[in-house]
Formats: sequence, structure tokens, C-alpha cells
Amino acid sequence: MYLDEIDFSILDELQRNGRKSYRKIASELMLSERVVKHRVNAMLREGVFQFLISVDPSRLGTVHVLIWLTTVAGKQDTIARELMDCEQVHFISAYSGDFNLLMRARFKDKKALTAFMNDHLAAMDGILGVTMNIELKTYESSKNRIIRKSLMS
Repeated sequence: MYLDEIDFSILDELQRNGRKSYRKIASELMLSERVVKHRVNAMLREGVFQFLISVDPSRLGTVHVLIWLTTVAGKQDTIARELMDCEQVHFISAYSGDFNLLMRARFKDKKALTAFMNDHLAAMDGILGVTMNIELKTYESSKNRIIRKSLMS
């Protein structure tokens, strides 16, 4: 799907406030509400973006962690796929450097985290090393801002 400046403007508005009405967006961008609704639905259909909620883990009493993994050469994809099947893991990505994988996971408490580390990760074939950091405080969630092609050159 090709995105034009109108699509990017709509996305900018939704990123600032995902609860903003189509009517308000249309008014601010000098478009009709129908055009905004049509474009948003088209972008949703094409998978350009999705509406998500951001939860403050401190309000839920859960433990959020970043776990860096060093893997055996050739095992990175297999390990990543297996970990994505774990309900606690909600993000995993491959990196170059000292660590091959970074995952973000959440657990109901430290006991559940310890069990995951000792029972699940320790039993996985191909993991050479693990470094874990517990999130102490969330200052701001990533805005995942859009970089327009015109800004990348």
C-alpha cells in the first residue's frame, strides 16, 4: 500500500492521541470525516498499523524484564520461534554484537520469573548465556514514531 502525505498526517494524529475521533482529525486536517475513516480502515486492513493499549506494569503488580541471550551459531531462529510461543514473551528481536537475541517478557511475580529462567531457558538447547534486567520504572512507552521517507535521505 502506498502512503501519501494525507495518510502520514492521519497516522501522526492517531499517534498523538489514538482516541481522537475521526471527526476531530478531519477537522484539523481539513478533510471530510468519511475520507479519514476510509483511509484509516484501508491502513488497518493492509496492516500498516494497529490500535494497541499500553499498560503500566507497576499498576498490575507484574514483573517486566529484558532478557539478553547469547546463542549457538545457527540456533538463533529456532530459539526465537520457540520463545515466541511462550505466553510470557511479548517481544523478541535479533541483534548483532555480544548478544544475539533480546526479549521482553512479563511475569506475574518473581517466583514465576525464576521458574521461567531455571526451568525453561536453562533447558533450551543452544543458549550459551543469559543476562536479565528487571524493569524498575516506566518513564514513557515508545511512541514508535513514523519516519517519513523524505526525512530518511
